[in-house]
Amino acid sequence: MTKRPSKDTLLKMIKQDTESRECAFTSLTDNEVTNKSGALDAIAGKTMYIAISTFLLGNTAKSLELLNEAVEYYLKALKEGQKNIPPEKKWIDIRYVGVSYDYENAVHCSIIASNLQMTKSLLDLLYPPWDTPLWVKEYPYALKYYFNGEYEEALKLTEKLEQKKGEKKIYKPLGLLLKAIIQKDRVLFGEALTELLKIHHNLATRGNLRYTADSYICLHGLALAKLAQQAGIQVEVENDYMPKTLFE
Repeated sequence: MTKRPSKDTLLKMIKQDTESRECAFTSLTDNEVTNKSGALDAIAGKTMYIAISTFLLGNTAKSLELLNEAVEYYLKALKEGQKNIPPEKKWIDIRYVGVSYDYENAVHCSIIASNLQMTKSLLDLLYPPWDTPLWVKEYPYALKYYFNGEYEEALKLTEKLEQKKGEKKIYKPLGLLLKAIIQKDRVLFGEALTELLKIHHNLATRGNLRYTADSYICLHGLALAKLAQQAGIQVEVENDYMPKTLFE
């Protein structure tokens, strides 16, 4: 795992992220600002980082509170971004919610925070797959089908996720994890979680997560572990990227 930052470093990270968040808040009050959606998105992202740093400082309750706040701002960002989209081009918002790593983080945070209403609100923003361009990723739709109880449809998408390679290889274990949850397969879940954590470690130490607070915990794994626990699967994992207090 990446080395845990010291208390002083975490406090410094919180201070920097708080200052950045305040700048985004200030921009919202500027009558000339044209990208309110972007400002709200920035607030959501910085709030999520503060939540993670707060957890690493040992305050789980406050961290979960901040995760909920981050999700609320992300949902506001999405709705703000949709306001100026013409009805005939409404599918364009899928580019924002369907292929956005931030969107996935928001969904995962809502699951970790046990905010089912917010999870469904985020997933409801996804339009039916037949109305969307081919480049939309399958993972958000698989989650949407899962939460709607349409397990056969979700499994069809997990099969596609299992074929992902290269830059999208993280979606292979995510597909397997969701498949394991639906089929209540504890062994498969454990194997897929091990693979996911290896990929996360590479991203956290050498990839695009190494400069951010979410390098220290695996939001994908935590969210799916939470779903597994709710489905009756005992999650057995000893890994610092997966603090049990966030999914049990």
